[in-house]
Amino acid sequence: MPPQRSLTTSMREMTLNEDKEVTPKAKERPPAVDLGVLYPKLPSGWYENDRYWVLGWDINHPRLKAFVEKNSPPDVVEDIPYYMRALDLLEWYTRLRPIQLCTVLPDDAPIPPLTGKDDVPRIMLVSICFTARLHLYKKRPSKEQYKWLKKLFGRRPRWYRDSLPKNEFHLHLIE
Repeated sequence: MPPQRSLTTSMREMTLNEDKEVTPKAKERPPAVDLGVLYPKLPSGWYENDRYWVLGWDINHPRLKAFVEKNSPPDVVEDIPYYMRALDLLEWYTRLRPIQLCTVLPDDAPIPPLTGKDDVPRIMLVSICFTARLHLYKKRPSKEQYKWLKKLFGRRPRWYRDSLPKNEFHLHLIE
């Protein structure tokens, strides 16, 4: 039977230096993670705002409406609302899931009162990013998906203020 070494002796002989043969070489390391696409810059003061920010395109954009009408079978046009058909088609063509709908405020809109009963205009947005949660901000489409969406809408997405205050974001049911 081999001689037993004490734990104290073994600990004294340990080093924190890595064995050069064990350390992977630079060319053997996994490639850097591709974060997908770079989004447009957030508006200044976005963090201090009383509302989160949402990135996307107006769902009533004429190019999206034409695309949805062209790609909707005649028998579903009357049965399935436009918003649902638009989301289904966008998710099917891009393979990006989920694409969310979110109500936002136009640039010149005043802050709506908390009662919800007001005349403040709102926009329904096809949304791909939110500042509400870190995982919602980090989730990004691939470069191909983003390119396809920009081509469909004819422009990059833009940031809008959420229509709800930060403490009510959960009412959107976006997780």
